[in-house]
Amino acid sequence: MNVTTERLPQSQVVFQIEIDQDRVDSAVDDAYRRLGQRARIPGFRPGKAPMGMLRRYITRARALEDALQRLLPESFQEALKESDVEPFGRPSYEVESVEPLVYKATVPVRPTVHLGEYRAIRFERQPVAVADEDVDRAVDDLRHRYATIQPVEREAREGDIVRGNISALVEGQPFFDREDVQVRVSADSLRGLPGLHDLLVGLKAGDQVERDVDVPEDFSDEVVAGKRVHYQVRVHDVRQEDLPNLDDEFAQMLGDDFPTLLALREHVRKDLQADAERREQRRLEDKAVDALVERATFEYPPQLVAAEVDRLLEERFDVGRGRRGMEDYLRNIGRSEEDLRTELRPLADERVRRSLALTQLAEEDAVTVGDADVDQAIEELVSSSPGNAERNQAFWSSDMARDTVRNRLLTRRTLDRLIEIVTAPTEVGAEVAAPATAPPRPRTRRRKAETAATAEAAAPEETASAAAEH
Repeated sequence: MNVTTERLPQSQVVFQIEIDQDRVDSAVDDAYRRLGQRARIPGFRPGKAPMGMLRRYITRARALEDALQRLLPESFQEALKESDVEPFGRPSYEVESVEPLVYKATVPVRPTVHLGEYRAIRFERQPVAVADEDVDRAVDDLRHRYATIQPVEREAREGDIVRGNISALVEGQPFFDREDVQVRVSADSLRGLPGLHDLLVGLKAGDQVERDVDVPEDFSDEVVAGKRVHYQVRVHDVRQEDLPNLDDEFAQMLGDDFPTLLALREHVRKDLQADAERREQRRLEDKAVDALVERATFEYPPQLVAAEVDRLLEERFDVGRGRRGMEDYLRNIGRSEEDLRTELRPLADERVRRSLALTQLAEEDAVTVGDADVDQAIEELVSSSPGNAERNQAFWSSDMARDTVRNRLLTRRTLDRLIEIVTAPTEVGAEVAAPATAPPRPRTRRRKAETAATAEAAAPEETASAAAEH
C-alpha cells in the first residue's frame, strides 16, 4: 500500500492511497461471498453457489462497490496509524482509479487558533439598579395572575379576555387555527398575530367576522412578513378581569413569606435585581467573547460549520423528532432546505469561532475541571430531584453524561476567567486592542472532554457553543 499525505487549507489533510491489486482482488472475492449469501441463483441454496456461478450472476462492478465500502475505511485506518495526523472528524473518500485502486481520503484535523493580545481587552461592569416603576410592573403582573374572570355583556376592551374560534390563513395556508381559545386583548400578548388585536377590540359575544390584514415587510416573523393574513373570528364570550386590591391581604395570598405588601415588594425587588445582574453578566460576556474572537486568527475544517448548521436546525425545528416542522415552515415561506442552510451558515460560522476561541483560552490559561468537580456537580444534580435519585444517579454515572457535566463546568469556568481578564484594573486599558500577528502556538493533544469546544455530548444551552450565542 502506497500512501502520500498533503496538508490543505482549512485544517484538512488529504491522503492519497494506492492499494495492491492482490488485496483488491481478495476484497472483491469476499464481496462475492457476502452478496452470494442473499443472491437467488438457480439450482443453489443461498450461500451455497460456487464462485464461478456467483461471478456469472453478480457483476464485478457490484462486487467492487461492496468491497470498497469495507476496503476504503480499513486501509485508511491503517494509513492513519502510520502517520502523525490526528483526525478531528470522519474522512470523505474519492476514488480516482479502479485499476490500480487509487483513492483520496480527506480528513479534518484539529483547528489552529491564535488569540492575539487578549489580555489587553478591557471592559467595565455596568452598575444595575431596579427602579420603583419596575417593581410596580412586576407586582401588577402578579395581580393579573390572581385576578378573577367574569363574563360581561359588552364589547371587548383593552385587557379583556376573549374566548372563541380564531383562524388565520397566510396565502391560503393555515397559520393559526384554534377552537374555543382564550386570548387577552393586548397588543403585547397578540404581537405574533399581526392585526388581531385591532380586530378583537369592539367585538362581543356571538359576533362572527372575517378580515384581511396586510402585514408590513419588516414584521418579525418572515412567514407572514409582507403578506396578507385572512382572519376568521367567532366570539363565544367576553370576560373582564377583576384585579385583587393592592394591600397586605393580597401579599399574604402569595405565601407566608409575605406578611405585608412591603415584604412582597422587597422580595420582588431582589428578584429583579438578580435578573438585572444576570443580564449584565451576559452582556459583559457577549462583549468579551466578541472582542476575543475579533483579535483571534483561526483555521478550522468546514465540517465544523456544517455540523453547527445541523445543530441550529435541530434547535429551531426539533429535527430529532421528525422533519415535518421544518418542511411545513419551508413550504410556507417558499424556500428550500439548502436555502435555509445557506442562511444559517454565517451564524454557524460565528458560533464555531466563539467556541474555538473559548477552547483556546481554556488551554492557554490552564482552566481545568477535575473528576472531583464533576462528582460534586453530579451529586448536586441528583439531590435536586430526590424522587428520582436512583435513576438520575445511574444516568449521570455514564461516561457521556459525565462529559456533559465536565463541558458545562469548563465552559462556565472559561467564561469566568475571561471576565476576570477583561475587568482587571489597569493603568492603561482600551476596549479595542489590535489583533496580534504572531504565528499560532503549537497545539498539543488533549482529552476530548477537556476542551470547551467539544459540545457534541453536552447540553446545548451549557456548552461553549451555546455560550457563544449569548
